[in-house]
Amino acid sequence: MKIAVLLADAFQDSEYFLPKYELERAGARTDVISLDPKPVEIFSYFSRVVPTYFMDLAEIAGDAPPAPEVTTLGRFRENLGVVLRSLPYLLSLKRPGYALRLTSQTGP
Repeated sequence: MKIAVLLADAFQDSEYFLPKYELERAGARTDVISLDPKPVEIFSYFSRVVPTYFMDLAEIAGDAPPAPEVTTLGRFRENLGVVLRSLPYLLSLKRPGYALRLTSQTGP
C-alpha cells in the first residue's frame, strides 16, 4: 500500500514521525508531498535540548504534478451533467426529500 503524506507548514516531530513509523511497520510505503518546495519547520518536545530543525522537501518530495488542463469540452460536459441531474426538480417532476417531509406533516 502506498500512502501520500502532505506537509504544508510547521509541525511537531511526533505528528509526522510516529505515524510514519507505524505505517511503515504495518507494510505501507509513505511518500512526502508538498506544494511548496521551501523547507518546512519541525518543532520538537525537547526544544530545550534539541533546537528546532527544518526538513528540506525539495530533496524528499520532488515536484508537484502539473495542474490538469481544463478544456471547453470538459467544462461543457460537467455543466451539462449538473443541468440534467437538476432538470426533474426544475420541471417539478420530482420533489426534494425535505419538501416531501414538510408537505406530508399534518397540522394541529
